[in-house]
Amino acid sequence: MALQTKTKDEVFEAIDKYNVRFVRIWFTDILGVPKSFAINPNELEGAFTEGMGFDGSSIEGFARIHESDMVAKPDPTTFQLIPWRQQEHAVARMFCDIQNPDGTPYEGDPRYVLKRNMQRLKDKGYSFLVGPELEFFYFKNENSTEILDSGGYFDLTTADNASDLRRDTILALDSMGIDVEYSHHEVAPSQHEIDLRYKDALAMADTVMTYKITVKEIARRYGYHASFMPKPIFGQNGSGMHVHQSLFQGKRNVMFDAGDPFHLSEEGRYYIAGLLKHAPEITAVTNQWVNSYKRLVPGYEAPVYLYYCKEDAIKIRNGISVLDESRCVQCGTCVQSCHYDLIKPEHRHYLITVGGRRGRHPKIGRSLLTVETEDQAMFVVEKIVDWVYRRAWSGRLLSEQLDELHFEKFREEIVKKIPEAKPVQK
Repeated sequence: MALQTKTKDEVFEAIDKYNVRFVRIWFTDILGVPKSFAINPNELEGAFTEGMGFDGSSIEGFARIHESDMVAKPDPTTFQLIPWRQQEHAVARMFCDIQNPDGTPYEGDPRYVLKRNMQRLKDKGYSFLVGPELEFFYFKNENSTEILDSGGYFDLTTADNASDLRRDTILALDSMGIDVEYSHHEVAPSQHEIDLRYKDALAMADTVMTYKITVKEIARRYGYHASFMPKPIFGQNGSGMHVHQSLFQGKRNVMFDAGDPFHLSEEGRYYIAGLLKHAPEITAVTNQWVNSYKRLVPGYEAPVYLYYCKEDAIKIRNGISVLDESRCVQCGTCVQSCHYDLIKPEHRHYLITVGGRRGRHPKIGRSLLTVETEDQAMFVVEKIVDWVYRRAWSGRLLSEQLDELHFEKFREEIVKKIPEAKPVQK
């Protein structure tokens, strides 16, 4: 049963009612890697009022050793029971905001960066809604890519283990108050998708992080492994995360214009232009592994162009499309893949938000790169990485969202994983 707590008093009532013995506090580092620590409910009052101190120098991209003290402040509105743990001694989770010892928000906290940009939109009278489509694979174990089924897109498979996994995952998400629109088998064998009902970007960032952990935990309970790796199987479609986006002023969708041939308003065109213009910076954050770029091969429904058009979503899912039915923008290129066993929903949504609202030109189109076969995958990696990171490090989008220290920290960590991303010395 989903909980709807709004205050710390309601959290304590839920703890007593459901006999919660541990509360897990969740957050991410600057690269989006999930972090967590557990506290006894007896310590929760102090956590709400003063926060829980920890060593920030041990978290990637956070404080340096001589300024290592950081504080985690739980958000009572995110309190939920964890359904895959035993219920007689229940475990709950809350997301937290990272603060400096003096109580000010920590500039390197991805959740704070998103909240700050959401506030900027709110000050202009906008609300930003997103609806992601997340793809993933089920494997026999974490050491191989042995599949559980041989189904294809929308296949009605017989009662197999993968169907049970997907069903139980949806039930677990529902118990945590996460609305699922629908689920289905994806194109590749043992590849699945569970689509979430749209909501505001901050709530969705928390939701996507919960989603990925839930998918993995339910699979583990069955003795299998769930992977969000972008391209785990050679010769098969990879996994991505399309993000449907819309801007509202009150109940009015500002991207929709009934009088336009595309039903796309001028503001909507500017928004798309911002995504296209800042695609390198967005890609630098959302695609931090070499494997992310091995998806960029024609014939596997992966992004190989940077463009936008008004077409059927299936035909143009490699770019940015305008969907009449939902009156929103679907971004496939700028958010081209989930990362290998990582989740960066905060980064993903705050960069899309900023990139979209910084659009200046109604129509922008650019060819990214085309290759003919998967044998050229490493050539693709070299070219794409050079294009993405050369633009990302020289652009203003990232440096304006992070102060100089955290921008450098982020760049250092990316170069560790992708040496080709090293900025060119002038």
